[in-house]
Amino acid sequence: IDKAPILVVLTARPEFKSPILTRPLVCHLQVERLPATQVAEMIQALAPGRRLSPELIARLATHTDGVPLFVEELTRTVLETAPDGGVGDALPEGIPATLHGLLATRLDRLEATEREIAQKGAVLGRSFPYALLSAVHGGDEAVLEQKLRRLCEAGLLLQRGAGEGLRYSFRHALVQDVVYQSLLRGQRCQHHERTARVLRERFPEVAAEQPEVLAYHYAASDDPAAAITYWTRAGNLACQRSANLEAISHFGAALRQVPLLPDAGQHIEEELKLQIAIGTPLMATKGYAAPVVAQTYARARELCAQVGDTSHLFPALRGLWLYYFARAEYATARELAQKLLDLANNPPDTERLVLAHRLQGTNLFLLGEMAGSKAQFDSVRSLYDRERHRSMVVQHGLDPAVAALGYSAWIHCLTGAFDVARAESRDARALADELGHQHTLAFLLSYTASVEQLLGDAPAAREVATQAIALATEQRFGQWLAWSTIMQGWALSAEGRGEQGLAALRKGIGMWRLPGTLSPLAYFLALLADACLRLGMLEDGAQAIEESLGIVVRYGERHYEPEIRRLWCEIALRRGKLPPAEAEAGLREALAIAERQGQRGLALRVQESLAWLASP
Repeated sequence: IDKAPILVVLTARPEFKSPILTRPLVCHLQVERLPATQVAEMIQALAPGRRLSPELIARLATHTDGVPLFVEELTRTVLETAPDGGVGDALPEGIPATLHGLLATRLDRLEATEREIAQKGAVLGRSFPYALLSAVHGGDEAVLEQKLRRLCEAGLLLQRGAGEGLRYSFRHALVQDVVYQSLLRGQRCQHHERTARVLRERFPEVAAEQPEVLAYHYAASDDPAAAITYWTRAGNLACQRSANLEAISHFGAALRQVPLLPDAGQHIEEELKLQIAIGTPLMATKGYAAPVVAQTYARARELCAQVGDTSHLFPALRGLWLYYFARAEYATARELAQKLLDLANNPPDTERLVLAHRLQGTNLFLLGEMAGSKAQFDSVRSLYDRERHRSMVVQHGLDPAVAALGYSAWIHCLTGAFDVARAESRDARALADELGHQHTLAFLLSYTASVEQLLGDAPAAREVATQAIALATEQRFGQWLAWSTIMQGWALSAEGRGEQGLAALRKGIGMWRLPGTLSPLAYFLALLADACLRLGMLEDGAQAIEESLGIVVRYGERHYEPEIRRLWCEIALRRGKLPPAEAEAGLREALAIAERQGQRGLALRVQESLAWLASP
């Protein structure tokens, strides 16, 4: 929105907190209490044709402390309680001393039917459509309309719109609070239960499009089972829309209802489903390596063991795989992927096989096993059915076929099949566009930028990275924002804008490290070292490539190892820290690794460095 010609004005109570308030373009205006002169103007305007003494106005101003709603309520109460319309200099005895007390007194003065209608409206919310209130209240509509007019005249409600768009709203949030709090607990539950039933039976579009509304009413009516059902629907709907923060909120609300279920046996079953469900949006917003992701899926695995449930074990293990893979614990990730393959084969389940092959293919790719990785991704593509498996993108947060195509394009870059790499990138983009799933698209754009980097096409890499940054920023996909920022930095550096590119690379790598993500940090650090080398910043380049090579040795991230070793040799040689003969030996070792891993694309780079070293 900061790039659009739009002005947004928001109001909130002082205790409201939001990240939006820290945005640089947000102007935060504190609305102060009214000064005495303006309070006096308000009081006189509320008493047209009646002369109030300066002493009374001063007392009203002092008592209300410049709070506009308090000024209105106290002035009206004084005028209504004055005998024979006469108003003295002092506040009448018996008037409540607080705003809450004044509003409660106003409510008490209503007829029973008027009070009941106001209470039902308060259950519906600060603002509500007439049609819903009529359905919830029942009875004669003419009487309802008459009572609503009386509530408007009493200053409790405001009327807006007409016909099908007719709505009512409480004059102030505090007015709604007081009316709602006047309900006894039993009455409150009854009204919420009836509202939920009416919404479900007579307003099916609300139940379908805004299930969180029904969930709220069921929770307030002490029906946790129904509340969980509708919060879960709301969470799933938010996931489909890539509204991950809303999904986390809805699933979290459902989890808070679980301990309230009357049957203790339901607790584990319902919590297990919800822990699995909340994991996907948590990964999308917090990053795969975030501790909360591990806690969520570890809890799900524990619950599976408690009840002997294998149906939910697969998604629990898949979530743990993502966590361990992101932290570069590839041995553990490989074991988990094998368990997933075993579960998917016993009994055979095509959907699970698609996912398990995708995960194992990713493991093998990072470990430098290009042939094995490609075979796994080929299995994904042969088993994947666009229509049957379309729902997987919502369940798992990332379409497996798009991921397989994205990785395959990367593999072809490394193995030297450059034309095939571009073709598979195009196929992946077409499928991602068809699916319309924002997280999948953000993933693919980031990986496509890497493909363009491997192909050495800096303008194309920058263009795709820019698209990825815009999408990741809009959707708050932290990991893809970091990845695409790194790719943008490399592209800028390769285009000759070294300082700008270096800044973007460092920023992106810092963002990537933040949630503890290590995979594929060795690759990113190699790009940073390459940018430093272009600028002649050999010490900074040496620091980056030393860390990169350390990750290769410690964690086994080998898909980019030949290039990392090539850069290490070249930087060390230029710094005078490595004799030419040792540099040549190191480059030949890098070449041997590239050939062993079938990475002809990276082998070409090493051969170019060897030719440069041999030149006079």
